[in-house]
Amino acid sequence: MRNRSRGFLGGTRVVFLTIALAILASPYAAAQVSGATLSGTVSDSSGAVLANVQISIKNEETGEVRSLTVDSAGLYSAPNLLPGKYDVTATAAGFRPRYRRASR
Repeated sequence: MRNRSRGFLGGTRVVFLTIALAILASPYAAAQVSGATLSGTVSDSSGAVLANVQISIKNEETGEVRSLTVDSAGLYSAPNLLPGKYDVTATAAGFRPRYRRASR
């Protein structure tokens, strides 16, 4: 009889542990999203990277605009973009704005 009782308590611990892990993991599962990432490096005509450049990414179909700033290494990244065609504009003080079209 004791073995049966111990087995029941052991099963309760497993169920509790399973529920606890499911609750703890749920924020991470909800944070997963699908979509494309548009990323790149901004440099001048000599190849030197440029920091603090403003990047504007506009979805042609929805009109949604994502704005971001290039980091000190000249890198930018825009994750979780919906599939579609995008107009990308880079602007920086002392430079003409640059325009590119991207499809994702």
